[in-house]
Amino acid sequence: MDQKSTEALRRNRDFLLAFLSRARNLEYDRYKLETLMNRFQQDQQTAYSRRLNLQSRISTLQSQQDSLSGRIDKVKPKSRLVDVLVGAIGVFVIILILGLIPATGNILNAIYTPLSLGSTTLGTLELFVITPLLISWLWVSRREKKAAGKERDQLIGQRDPLRQELEEQRKEALWLEQTMEPYYARKHAEAEKELQRLNAQRRQFYACGILHEDYQNVVAAATLFQLLDSRQADVLDGPDGAIRLYEQKVMANRILSSIEAIRRQNAALIDGQQRILERVCSIDENIDGIRADIDRNAERLSRENAGIRDSLDELNRSVDLNNYYAKINTETSQYVAWVNGHVRTPRV
Repeated sequence: MDQKSTEALRRNRDFLLAFLSRARNLEYDRYKLETLMNRFQQDQQTAYSRRLNLQSRISTLQSQQDSLSGRIDKVKPKSRLVDVLVGAIGVFVIILILGLIPATGNILNAIYTPLSLGSTTLGTLELFVITPLLISWLWVSRREKKAAGKERDQLIGQRDPLRQELEEQRKEALWLEQTMEPYYARKHAEAEKELQRLNAQRRQFYACGILHEDYQNVVAAATLFQLLDSRQADVLDGPDGAIRLYEQKVMANRILSSIEAIRRQNAALIDGQQRILERVCSIDENIDGIRADIDRNAERLSRENAGIRDSLDELNRSVDLNNYYAKINTETSQYVAWVNGHVRTPRV
């Protein structure tokens, strides 16, 4: 298309409306495809990150399950010799006590006499050694088996929830790896292929040179179409053209955005100054409180100093009085000594 034909079309309002309508639709479809591609890519990345987290959790659960399984396998009844000996001593004491009871002693004799193998020594050994050990071993074995079974049940109770959670985590990780990640990758590839086809159409559509590449986007195309459709402009170019009005709107929006940014900054500054003022007022209140505390402490110290001075005065008076009494005692002693030296006691 030659330059004259292009200029003629740029002044044809009906053609421009149809052109901009088509451009708006193309740009909107391109915007939707790019949005879909970004969403599919983000979803694929989210699924991949989730699978990595699941694999880490699976590794931790597997380690815990293996540890519990190893502990379960190691749980066995433990019949300690000390427990058997202690139990045998207890059984021996019981048999000894029962043997001291006449009726029970007869019963024990009736039971163990046939088992004595014809020997008093063997019978005694069987009654007081082998039988206590056997009974104690059976009792300790039964107790340890019960304790081992209880411990095993507790460990199994801890392992089963881990096993169930591990199975669920593995299923989810497998589902993400085999289903969701390929699904998002496939959808992303389909959207990308469709976008490539649409871009080819756009290049062919804009090859006529009607609209500059700066305005080949959904916002500019929709705005230019709205300006022409509402008859705010009849042509694209010129002082009263749609492009000039669009640029004015863009500039106005930028100015409004700048004003809004300045307003937010001023609001933040005012808020900061208000907090500083509140802080200064709080500091002033604290200073007043400190001054009041200093005045109270000064008055208290003054009263304490006055009391100390009174105590010192009282102490000084006490010292003067003691000195006076000491002087009187000294003079009295001297007088008594003089009297004793000059006055003779009459003889009887």
